[in-house]
Amino acid sequence: KSYSKVIMVYKTIGNQCHDNIDLFLTDNNHILPDGLNEESINAYSSFKKWWDDIHLITDDIEVIYHEKPLVCKYFGGTLDGLYKINGKTYLVDYKTSNHITFRYCLQLSAYRFMLKKEHNIDIDGCIILQLSKNSIGYNEYVMDFNNENHLEYINDCELCFLSMVYSYYNINKVE
Repeated sequence: KSYSKVIMVYKTIGNQCHDNIDLFLTDNNHILPDGLNEESINAYSSFKKWWDDIHLITDDIEVIYHEKPLVCKYFGGTLDGLYKINGKTYLVDYKTSNHITFRYCLQLSAYRFMLKKEHNIDIDGCIILQLSKNSIGYNEYVMDFNNENHLEYINDCELCFLSMVYSYYNINKVE
């Protein structure tokens, strides 16, 4: 397969997974549509496993936002989920990729920035939820901002992201 075809396949898996999670959060009786490939079904089922596992630990979970567009003056994006779990607010990003990189933390820091600046919402942490497409399972990477190291890291990510945005908008001035 060519590189662009592989990218399109993975993009389709991610999009189908996100769409079905969104439908599930809207209607807990959501039934997967026909025609999904096995990887998309596994990724969605991996989210459902996480959801069920959270509910085994606590009933104190509230969906504040799902698939929520966020926009500020210079950038925007769509957050996957904002949840209140046991009284703490977590920004959750669903990933179907095989590898987790710092770029995802830059993305979360941008959403955190917009939640604070545009919606006056402080969050207690972030979760990168890596959903397996090969089997039903997940990895949960949690940043708890009560942990000084986690807070320092997300603040560094925000500074890095905002520096890139500033550079992007000002590069023409120095050309």
